[in-house]
Amino acid sequence: MRNKLIILGLSFGACLTVTAHAAQELAKVNSDVITVEEFNSKYKENMKFFRYKTPTKKNVLEDMIKRDLGIQEARRLGLDKDPEVIERINTVLYHSLLDKKLAGQFDTIQITNDEIEEYYKRNPEIRTSHIFVQVRFDATRQQEEAARKKMILVKGELDRAIKEGNGTFAEVARKYSEGVAAAAGGDIDYQTKDKLDPAYYAAAVALKKHG
Repeated sequence: MRNKLIILGLSFGACLTVTAHAAQELAKVNSDVITVEEFNSKYKENMKFFRYKTPTKKNVLEDMIKRDLGIQEARRLGLDKDPEVIERINTVLYHSLLDKKLAGQFDTIQITNDEIEEYYKRNPEIRTSHIFVQVRFDATRQQEEAARKKMILVKGELDRAIKEGNGTFAEVARKYSEGVAAAAGGDIDYQTKDKLDPAYYAAAVALKKHG
C-alpha cells in the first residue's frame, strides 16, 4: 500500500496559535486530515507530560502522522472487524461511561476546608532531589554490581563535597544521575504523596532535616 502524505505550508512557529478557522489543515495523511487544533492539543498534552525534556513540534507531528498511518493500516488489515478488538473497544466505552457517571457523583460530594487542611497535614506536599541510578528489572548480576558500585561512589563523593564544602548535591546529581531530573540537579520539584513511590515518600517525610 502506498501512503500519501501532504504537510501544508504552515510554519512550526505558528503552530501553537489556534486561528479562527478551527479546522485549518496542518497535514494530510492519505484521506485523513490532521488539523492545527488537533496538533495544538497534542503538543500541549506533551508539554505537560514530558516535564524535563519536551519533544519538538516536529517530533509531535511525526508521531501523530505515524499513529494515523498505523490506524489506517490496521483498518486495511480488517483489525477493526476483529471480535477481540471490538470487545476491547466496548470495554473502553463501558469504563468511560462509568467514569462519567462517577464524575457526576463526585460533584455532589461536599468537602470542608477543615477536611482539606487535615488531609494536607497528614500528606504534605514535599520537594525533594535525588540521584537516580538505574537498575533494570532484568539486570544481570554484573549490571547490579556495577550499579551498586556506582551508588557507593556517588555517596562517597557527595559526603566529601558536603563535608569539605567544595560541592553541592545538585552538582553531584548533574554529574552522576541517570534520571530525567539530572539536568535540574536532581530536583523533582514539589510532589504529593500519590505522585511518588510510597517508600520514597515515607523516607523523605521521615528525614529529620532538609538537605
